[in-house]
Amino acid sequence: MLSERWWVAFDDDELNDHIASALDNNFTLAASWDRLSAAKALAKRQSADLYPRLNLGGDTTRTYDDDGDKSDSFSFGPAASYEIDLWGRIRASRDAEDLRALASEEDYRTAALSLSGNIAITWVRLIEANKQHGLLKNQIDTNEKVLEILSARFDTGQVRSEDILRQQLLIEAVKEEIIDVETNIEILQNQMAVLKGNAPQGYDFVFAKDKDLPVIPAMPDTGVPSDLLNRRPDIRAALLGIEAADKDLAAAVRNQYPNITLSASYLSEAATAGALFSNWVTTLAGGFIAPIIDGGQRRAEIKRNEALRSERVNIYAQSVLEAFQDVENALTQENKQSERVENLEYRHKLAKDTYDLTKIGYFNGASAFIDVLSAQTELQDIERDLITARRLLVEFRIALYRAIAGGFKTPREHYQDTQTNVVRID
Repeated sequence: MLSERWWVAFDDDELNDHIASALDNNFTLAASWDRLSAAKALAKRQSADLYPRLNLGGDTTRTYDDDGDKSDSFSFGPAASYEIDLWGRIRASRDAEDLRALASEEDYRTAALSLSGNIAITWVRLIEANKQHGLLKNQIDTNEKVLEILSARFDTGQVRSEDILRQQLLIEAVKEEIIDVETNIEILQNQMAVLKGNAPQGYDFVFAKDKDLPVIPAMPDTGVPSDLLNRRPDIRAALLGIEAADKDLAAAVRNQYPNITLSASYLSEAATAGALFSNWVTTLAGGFIAPIIDGGQRRAEIKRNEALRSERVNIYAQSVLEAFQDVENALTQENKQSERVENLEYRHKLAKDTYDLTKIGYFNGASAFIDVLSAQTELQDIERDLITARRLLVEFRIALYRAIAGGFKTPREHYQDTQTNVVRID
């Protein structure tokens, strides 16, 4: 079974360190955590409606009659109020916010999963770019050695000047490729710095430039479809969205029923401030409000929540289909890319043999230099294509891991678990 921390399958400490740093310091992930914290606070605020409210207040009033005489009154004391949740409307609203908080938690884990994938892909592309850079340097060395041989034979009249010029053009073309690769390396390093929460300017990027592309582990068990639905945090978030919409709809339906409230106060009332606290009055009251005519407002709210629930169901269904598509696409891409790598490896062997034979034939006067140049260019192009193809093969495995991996707890969550309790549904 694939580990929740799917990247450990590549068994590379450098990759592990990059992802650990990003999970601690990436600002986009931190913003997602803030949204989760806000959702939990909202759920807690909503649950407060289940409990009585107690306030301490005071009031002063001055009244003038028609004769201009004035009278003062002062009051001070505690007052409590409580709505009886007879129909479960308040609990339904509370549960809806709790479920949305849980969905936000899954959204956060989806963001963490996406970040880990972006780090891994950037890391693999950096490895490829450095491999390409080393290969291009070697190709320039090889091409310059051929140029030296051509120059020596030109001095004896065995080589035409245009052959030397063609070889020089090839060298300059490879140098141009190096410029592109070096640009790509800088861009990828900047991207890695930002993903890890660092400014790219002056960032001391530690990277093993002689590193090879990782060996692809054995194919993981993708499990049955139900396993995928239970693992993926985006699917779980979509399902929680449906459940929250159900609770919202229940609250809207129950809002049609009467509300019953209780209130109590213990107040001191007096005509002067000095006499305050000398006399206390206890008041108990009950209230009953039943909607009769509201212009269709409550019915419209029910219709709106029905539509929102239907929307959430459709979002969930689409998310499920896309999850299955992600897995199938990754499997297909990896299988076909494996075939392409094998084909390129065979083409590389043929191109090398062709180049060697053509070069020998040229120096023996049996072929033209344009044939040598063509074979040399094709060989070097295939060498570069092969590195890219191997990198894509690793990326498709990363895509498969991301498609079947579940959410994982980040350091923030582990720390929070030691400090507070997570939101729960009663």
